[in-house]
Amino acid sequence: MVRVVAGLCAAVLALAACSSKADDPAPVSTGAPGSVLTKITEQQACDLLDSATIKKALDVEPGIRDSRRVGKAPITVTYMCNYHTGVPGLSTDVATTRADRSDKQVLDGAFTDRATENAAPGKYEQVPGVGVLAGFGPDATMSGGGLTAHKLAVVFRAGSERLALEVSVLGDATLAQLKPLALELVAKLQAAIGK
Repeated sequence: MVRVVAGLCAAVLALAACSSKADDPAPVSTGAPGSVLTKITEQQACDLLDSATIKKALDVEPGIRDSRRVGKAPITVTYMCNYHTGVPGLSTDVATTRADRSDKQVLDGAFTDRATENAAPGKYEQVPGVGVLAGFGPDATMSGGGLTAHKLAVVFRAGSERLALEVSVLGDATLAQLKPLALELVAKLQAAIGK
């Protein structure tokens, strides 16, 4: 019996020596394998939007730029950025998209209340001249919670991949305020990760 326990302990120790340590630093996170998002980190995506552009568009100074990655390859990966502007609160998301969805379905999804099961897309206006397809309107998820929020959602191409960008403001915002932010981000993302 003692030999069995000793043998099991030796096996566990041998396996533990082969695994990574729990206190090893986490690797730099990137997009889905094979995705053009792998060319930049989520923090680099956040840093592409200039403070001067934010100040001009929203008349607020951005604070610390918090970034995080959400999702799992190969389905979708999203880089989320919070610019800590106070009110109005600015955030952006850039995400890989599902290949089985059309550009219109991707755009509609940006205006669908994700907290409500089987919800139809909310109303939004088409915005020409930004990406392949773009729309501006109320943020359905936030508005469903009784908050005022608006977003400009953009479907665009980077290399051979389709991506979706959302520029969102908690509080009142107009298309004229959000369009320069989206144009700058799309152009800089395409330059950083390929057109």
